[in-house]
Amino acid sequence: MDCQVLQWQEMDVVECLSSLDGPRRATDLVAACAERGSCRLLLDAPALPAAFFAFDTCFAGELLQMLRNYRLRTEAAWRDAECGKRYAEHLREARRARHSRLFDAREQALAWLELE
Repeated sequence: MDCQVLQWQEMDVVECLSSLDGPRRATDLVAACAERGSCRLLLDAPALPAAFFAFDTCFAGELLQMLRNYRLRTEAAWRDAECGKRYAEHLREARRARHSRLFDAREQALAWLELE
């Protein structure tokens, strides 16, 4: 798993640079955060495959639940994502979650990670 540490407003955020091929990669992300001493994770658009936005795959839900189990503050940012009606409903809920949220822009996502 290719990751880097971003310095944002005096905090370390682990950013996933690899494209995720399935929700089971959550353990790799947890390990990457532990190795870098951060509990904040950024999943930007290039790391999110089309399956993440397909409601019927359960990819997003499974991945984010695994990351919540390890208490990682996770946010995903994307641009111009194509998603169906059911996924749009999921996005509205995900924008209010406590441990993980989905944003339209990277700057919004990083600002949320800074809050805690």
